Amino acid sequence: MFYIANYVESNSDLATMVFGADDMIHGDFFRSSWTLSGISFTFTDMPYFVIGTILKGVSPTAYVIACALMIFMLAISAWFLVKDKIRTQSMKYKFFYFLLFLLVCCTMNDFLSNILRIHTGSVILAFVGLYFLDKFLNDSNTNKKISVICTAVLFLFSCWGDRVGLLIVILPAIILQMLDIFDRYNSNGQIEKSIITFIIICAGALAGLLLDKLYFIIGGADPNAFLSSKYFVNFSDYWDKIVLYLNCVFEMNGSAFQGKPILKISTIGYFAKAIIVISTFIIVFFNLKAIFMRQKGDYICQVLSLGHFLISLVFIITTISVDGSSSRYIAYFPACSAVLIIRTLILKPDILIEPDGKKLKYMTMICTLIILMIFELRNVPKMTTNISLPSEQVELVDALEEKGLTNGYSDFWNASNISLISSRG
Repeated sequence: MFYIANYVESNSDLATMVFGADDMIHGDFFRSSWTLSGISFTFTDMPYFVIGTILKGVSPTAYVIACALMIFMLAISAWFLVKDKIRTQSMKYKFFYFLLFLLVCCTMNDFLSNILRIHTGSVILAFVGLYFLDKFLNDSNTNKKISVICTAVLFLFSCWGDRVGLLIVILPAIILQMLDIFDRYNSNGQIEKSIITFIIICAGALAGLLLDKLYFIIGGADPNAFLSSKYFVNFSDYWDKIVLYLNCVFEMNGSAFQGKPILKISTIGYFAKAIIVISTFIIVFFNLKAIFMRQKGDYICQVLSLGHFLISLVFIITTISVDGSSSRYIAYFPACSAVLIIRTLILKPDILIEPDGKKLKYMTMICTLIILMIFELRNVPKMTTNISLPSEQVELVDALEEKGLTNGYSDFWNASNISLISSRG
C-alpha cells in the first residue's frame, strides 16, 4: 500500500492536511487561524495525516503514509462486512471469496489511488459502524450494549468532519428504519427495537454534526462555504454528467475498456472487470426494488445499495462533481462492489454450488478469478520509492532555494504544495 500511495500526486489540498496535522500535534487542535474548505476532516481523514506527520514530520512522505493507511483501512473495513458470511462457508469457498475480495476491493491503479486520498476516513468509520449495527439487529449472539455503543460512536466520528459516510451509510440506515417502523406499526408488530435503532443512528449522526459545528464556533477557524456554492444542474446537462459518472466508475475499477485495442488479449481483462461493475449495478437495482416492494433482504446489501444510489444521484444532478477528480466522493465503489457481490453470492449459493457433485462450475470460477488476478497485476503500477511530485513545482523550489529565497506569496494551489515540497529534505 505504501508503494502504491507513492503514485498519489501531491497537491495543495494534501499539503494543507499535513500542515494542519502538524498544527494539531503542536497544540492547535482547532486550527484557529485556518480557513478550511467547509469540511474539517477532524476525526475522519485527519488522524491518518497526524500519524504520517508524527512519523515523518512535515514532508511529502507524511501524506504518502496517510494515504497508504487510508487505502489499507478501507479494505479492512469492507472485509468486516463480509467476514462473518465467509466464515460460514467451506474451505474451498472461503478461498474463492478471498480471491474475489482481493480482485474487486483491492484493485489498484493510478486513478483510484489518487481519488482515495480524501473522504475515505468517513467511509471507513461508516462501514465499521454498519457492521456493528447489523450485529445489533441480526445477530442474537452478539453483545447488544457493545454493538449499540460502537454504532453510535462510529457514526458520530464519521459525521464529525465529513458528510460522505452520512450519505452512503447513515442516511440509508435511517430511511430503512423509518420504513421498518411504518411496516411494523401497520401490522401491529413490535416496534420498540426499531424505534431504539432509529434513535441510536440519529443520535450518533446528529452528535457528530453538532460537534463539527462546535469545532468551528469554539476554535474560530473559518469554515468557508463550499456547499453553498453548489447547485442543481440543468436537465440538459444530465447526459454529460451520466457519461462523466460512468467514466469515473469504470476507470476506478480498472475496467475502462474505452480506447483499448479490440484484438489485444489484455483487453479481455478490462471487459471482465466491466462485468463486475455491471453486476454491481444489477445487485443495487434488485436491492432497491426489494426496498421499494418492502421485501426482506440482506440488511447490509440494502443499506449499501440505497447509499450508492443516493450518492450517485447527488454526483449526477448537482455541481458537486465537475471532472474526474470529483470521483473522490464515490471512490469507495470497488470496496462497496466487493461487499455486495460476495454477500449476494453467499445468499444465492446456486450461482456457485456445482450440481450433482460435479466440480466443473467451481473450478471454472476459480480459474477465471486467477486469470483476472493476472490481468489485474499487470495493471498495478510498478513499485516505486519515488514520491509523485509536480515537476514544475519541484523545479521552482530548486530554483528558489538556489537563489536563497525562502519566503514569498502565491495562490493556494501553488503556495501550500511548494511549501511542502521545500520540506522534503
